[in-house]
Amino acid sequence: MLTLFGYGITTKAIAKKFGNCRIYDDKFSAVTADRYGNEFLAGELFNPENSILEVTSPGIPPSHELIQKAKNLISEYDLFAANMPYSIWVTGTNGKTTTTDMLGHLLKNRGAVTGGNIGTPLATLDDSAPMWILETSSFTLHYTNIASPNIYVILPITPDHISWHGSFEAYEEAKLKPLKLMQEGEVVILPSKYADVPTRAMKILYESAQDLAEYFEISLPKVHFKEPFLTDALLALGVTKILFDEIDYDRINSYSVGKHRLEEFTDAKGRVWINDSKATNADATIAALRSYHEQKIHLILGGDDKGASLAALFSQMEDMDVEIYAIGSNAHRIVQMSEEKNIPCHMCETLETAVSKIDPKHDKSSVAMLSPAAASLDQFNSYAQRGESFLEFVKNLS
Repeated sequence: MLTLFGYGITTKAIAKKFGNCRIYDDKFSAVTADRYGNEFLAGELFNPENSILEVTSPGIPPSHELIQKAKNLISEYDLFAANMPYSIWVTGTNGKTTTTDMLGHLLKNRGAVTGGNIGTPLATLDDSAPMWILETSSFTLHYTNIASPNIYVILPITPDHISWHGSFEAYEEAKLKPLKLMQEGEVVILPSKYADVPTRAMKILYESAQDLAEYFEISLPKVHFKEPFLTDALLALGVTKILFDEIDYDRINSYSVGKHRLEEFTDAKGRVWINDSKATNADATIAALRSYHEQKIHLILGGDDKGASLAALFSQMEDMDVEIYAIGSNAHRIVQMSEEKNIPCHMCETLETAVSKIDPKHDKSSVAMLSPAAASLDQFNSYAQRGESFLEFVKNLS
């Protein structure tokens, strides 16, 4: 009988696919069962002596008692390693979802399917598909010791999820872990700073979009994206060049960037607002600010920063025309850092208050941006709910 830790999207799909699982979660109190023969038990009831294999929800941290007790722990990726089709994994700090989605768009006509951290558990993917494209989180990689990709795409790695991993070094190590398992004939595309990380796979190194364009012989003027999406597009095109020796400019240019990532819209007065709710770390917000550096920016900042430093973000803003509206659990720290850097800042606490305070200051010569550099779970169910709330608050402005 398979043991599952946590009852989230990943383990729910595994339980439904296999049935007869024991599922341990702290939110369960009474022992119950479902029609698939799965048992639901409180976490405290787990006995490692009665379990031969444990699969954890990736979000459960290593410090959790269930993880500490486990003797046969594997990841979702390891569970499906033996039957995983040819696979392309995409990781890094920012741009994972967009790059994965772009690859799916480019390779859909060749039967590829996308999954992983993009929101589709591996248990629901078609294992007869010729190719899996998987957005891969550091949480999953921390627990993965068997599975490895055929092509591994690594976007720049910058501080994130520090409170979960314990340090940036541990977070970085998780992202680079698959290189040790890759074999000759496989390929990893990675930032040049990791040139010395050992692997049997062929390394393709880059520092910039220009490096990728030159290596894969891609004409930059023919790719109709600007940063931060340009690098994502070039990485996706690079993979199709490796696999099929093709660069399909028409197909990549037909891709539409998803919601909540630098999503521009206008209000009833014709003013520009930007929904960048998916910017859950400082590096993503820095990239957003650079895209609008020539304009006055009203920036809504704050939430659960996961223990990561905001120093680089505030250094970026020192030479820009930015006014900050602080929300979320780290709002007081943002106000304090703003005072130290002499950057105008307003304590708002909530997103709705921030939008209302921006309204009288915002005109057509400026932009107003939700780019929080923080996770959303202190006040919202997800970054998507935060973004939808932002859209609604702006829509309701009189």
